[in-house]
Parts: sequence; structure tokens; C-alpha cells
Amino acid sequence: MSPQSTPRPVRECSLRRAKITWGANHCFQFHEYLDLWVQRGFFRMFRHWLQREGVRQRLLAFPDGERRLTNVLHLGEVLHQAETERRLGISGLLK
Repeated sequence: MSPQSTPRPVRECSLRRAKITWGANHCFQFHEYLDLWVQRGFFRMFRHWLQREGVRQRLLAFPDGERRLTNVLHLGEVLHQAETERRLGISGLLK
């Protein structure tokens, strides 16, 4: 049975379930990042995020990927420096 031949209510229900599952998985991942940030600091969480989400590989797939990656890494350095020098917690760093 092709997606077009599937009755509309079934397709919509399946789509809703997929969105809920996607949302729940991402919510769980963000909580893991938050816990890591609280326990080990921003930069440790940032490095873990880069690796787990495949940020380097994903950005380098773009024609200007090296520039994009450089910008993201620089942002991480700036945030880490601000956290360290100003002794900012999560809420202070996010302001």
C-alpha cells in the first residue's frame, strides 16, 4: 500500500506519532546536554554536542562549510571565555 493509497486519517495519525516521537527524542537529548552543562560546564557540553550531532561533518558538506564550522567553533570559544572570565552560569551565559 503506497502512502497515497493509505486513508487520510491513518496517514495523519502516523505523522502525528512520528512528530511526537521526534519531539520526545530531541527533548531527551536536550536534557542530556543541560545535565552535562550543569555538571561539567559549557565547553564540555559544547564539544559533546559537536560530536554527537555530527556538526563538523554536516557543516563541511556545504560549499562554505569551513567558514560555517569556523564560525560555530569561534562562538563556542567566545561563550566559554565569557563563562570562565565572568563566572557566568547557564542563565547568565544565555542572556
